[in-house]
Amino acid sequence: MTLLHIQDHVFRARQEPTTENLEALWKSVFMLKAWYFLPASNAEGPSYPTIANIDGTRWLLAFTNHRRIKEFAAAAGRVTERGDVFLLVLDPLQSVERAREIQEHVDGVIFNIDSEEMFRTSIEGLLGFARHFGLDV
Repeated sequence: MTLLHIQDHVFRARQEPTTENLEALWKSVFMLKAWYFLPASNAEGPSYPTIANIDGTRWLLAFTNHRRIKEFAAAAGRVTERGDVFLLVLDPLQSVERAREIQEHVDGVIFNIDSEEMFRTSIEGLLGFARHFGLDV
């Protein structure tokens, strides 16, 4: 799936939030090879993904492509002096498992925050979509 494909699905789901369009969006998300997360700290090694507090709710920030996360990291001042961005890159199953591990601490997941491709779901919704698309969660 390419960025354009995700963009197209987000646009369609916003214009017509039908079951068919929402399912197509989430299917394209679960078919991605990886989801990208900005680590909570700007350091090498194991880390937890960034959680943002938005209007009193806590959201796990996920990105569907490398370009979107780099844009967000630059805007958030999370680029190293050398211009590098630390990333957590997980396949969809690993991503859902990580979200499930922290579900007590977050309200949901926001994909591609601060972009035209932004969309979100609750952790329960994410787990439901994962099961719907055959992930054993």
